[in-house]
Amino acid sequence: MRARKYGSRGKASGLLILPTSLVLFACGEGVTEVDQDPPGERTGSIEVVLQMSGGGTDPDGSIVTVDADASTVLLASDSHTFTGLAPGEHDVVISGIADNCTLEGEAARSVSVIATLSTPVLFRLDCRSEEPGSIEVSTLSVGSALDSDGYTLVFEGADHGPMGVVDTVTLPDLPVGTASVGLSGVGGGCQVIGDNPVSVSVSGGQTTTVAFDVTCPPFHDYIAYISGRSGDLDIWVMEPDGSSRVNLTRDAAGDEYPTWSPDGMQLVFSRSDGIHIFDTSDLSTRRVTSTGGCPCTWAPDGSRLAYTVYSGGPPGAVYAIDADGSNSVLLTPERDGGFEPAWSPDGSRIAFCRETNGDPDLWLMDPDGSNQVRITNLLNVQLQWRAVFDPAWSPDGFRIAFTGPGDSQGPRIWVVDADGSNIVKLTPDRPAYQAWRPAWSPDGSRIAFWARQGLLLPPYNFYEIYVMNADGSNEVDITNHAGYDVNPSWSW
Repeated sequence: MRARKYGSRGKASGLLILPTSLVLFACGEGVTEVDQDPPGERTGSIEVVLQMSGGGTDPDGSIVTVDADASTVLLASDSHTFTGLAPGEHDVVISGIADNCTLEGEAARSVSVIATLSTPVLFRLDCRSEEPGSIEVSTLSVGSALDSDGYTLVFEGADHGPMGVVDTVTLPDLPVGTASVGLSGVGGGCQVIGDNPVSVSVSGGQTTTVAFDVTCPPFHDYIAYISGRSGDLDIWVMEPDGSSRVNLTRDAAGDEYPTWSPDGMQLVFSRSDGIHIFDTSDLSTRRVTSTGGCPCTWAPDGSRLAYTVYSGGPPGAVYAIDADGSNSVLLTPERDGGFEPAWSPDGSRIAFCRETNGDPDLWLMDPDGSNQVRITNLLNVQLQWRAVFDPAWSPDGFRIAFTGPGDSQGPRIWVVDADGSNIVKLTPDRPAYQAWRPAWSPDGSRIAFWARQGLLLPPYNFYEIYVMNADGSNEVDITNHAGYDVNPSWSW
């Protein structure tokens, strides 16, 4: 109840309260009005938010109404709070939605209001752009048997024109939505890696990119390697200058230590469940054996593999197996075993690593494991980091490059004649530097390897692949990527 006083002096000599909304009581020169509200109710509110996605717009906005009474216009990301609402159910309706917009959920909603509280209501609109979009299609073909005729670009199931083996074509003025894009005419033993065709989302005023990678084996004078740049450890290939990089395996299995077959058609490599072979002709993968791991080596005719089995750790043992997974034979039954074998180009010898009484060295043996002989004596090398890994024969069979002793920071790349003479360290001693896994070029003039520059700290994004001359000069970073690029294998 409120009392209002009228008059110049506002005097009141008495007040009578009646059950009416207005009582007048006159006394002298003043008049007092008293009105009484109905019993008061506490109220709540509804906050409405409009979200918009899809690249399009609704310039006129949408109308939001509560109880067919109060209304407002909302644009993208706008909000409005309707206040003074009695507790209970209220109807909230959105209308006036543009033709290019689609509402997620119902347009009319029943909303419960609680006294003193604000209840949120979210309307989401997916608004297509009224502008056309475009698709940029690219092809990157790798291998030594590229399709000379190129390919045909297919858009929405129909031929759209030719594409070269390394090419880029833009499809302009496309309606917003989804479209199918693919390649046809991929012949000559070539294969598209991944889905073909693919479904592409076209956004108004934007260009969507689609890349098709194509393998055309065999691969001669290509470097295979392991990279983590896709988020997983996959096998990639590239030209010796670091160009034309293509991801071959594209899975989450964790690939390691790829090695090219002599014909450049297959790669043997490790996964956690054993040794596998990837066939570039049909992009298939098969497991050879569930025991052992790589680095592995091929016999020159591609019929057999040599690999290492570790039984709880060093010293390991070297085995040979047919490429189809049969006929596994232990080659180093001796107590000191052996690890990381490398078959000579003429097939007559296998180089391998062995630690005798903790001293690592390079050894040679016949393919059946006989006639084992040590060819290095690294006790004479006075360096702090002592180990031997990754033997790699030069194409002419006269020299063996390997990962060997270094300073306190780690290993370096070395080379030695096959008879054990003329041992030379190729990579330099520099702070926080390591060099691993040499691989010879087909003509023997260069060596690829991977190196770490900098401290060994997360995110481990300084592993790069380098190429240098066979004498250690002219070292060049060919991956040049802030990521994990390791374990090169150079196809001949």
